[in-house]
Amino acid sequence: MRACQRRGSGAIPRSLMTDSEAANMTGQFSAALIFTFCTSLSIHAADRDWLMEECQDAYLSPGAEGPNGAEGRMLRLKYFNVPPTVRPGQTVKGRIAWETLSGNPSAVVFTTLIGNWSPRQPFVESDPDVLGQAGKRFEVAFAFKAPHRPGKYRIRWIFTMAFKPIRCFYSQQDGGANDPGHGWWSEAIISVEE
Repeated sequence: MRACQRRGSGAIPRSLMTDSEAANMTGQFSAALIFTFCTSLSIHAADRDWLMEECQDAYLSPGAEGPNGAEGRMLRLKYFNVPPTVRPGQTVKGRIAWETLSGNPSAVVFTTLIGNWSPRQPFVESDPDVLGQAGKRFEVAFAFKAPHRPGKYRIRWIFTMAFKPIRCFYSQQDGGANDPGHGWWSEAIISVEE
């Protein structure tokens, strides 16, 4: 299941960058560019942001519906709530809710919540027994430890219909249902302050 299509080129939406990322990036970007995302915690120079580059049309804002695809308009993200400001090391609680509008009842659905401060360690992954049936509503409460250093950080929710989840904040080159790199996604930003 290919949830998005490659975009030719364009600017990264400012709303999806932290202040430190925006300060390090200027002008128009090609879809082939390897991005360097900087936070006050670490630099991920080797990570290419596959979701940002190739899946901009699969980005879901709260209340938005996913793009039309082979199986129709698949998803509506109801809400993605996290506190905007947290303390270093605080246990942060959040909630996310979505519903399937159309679907593929034989598809296995995976969802992942992951932060850019630890881009290969999801703090929430769904069980693989959820099927992509139309008309289902999901609500997930989650918790994670905030980074210990002050700064702005990004949290992604990634939704795939495949045989395994995407377990990296930046995703990867799409390898089809057996090795997915494409999916629907959304993002929230938290500010860690003393």
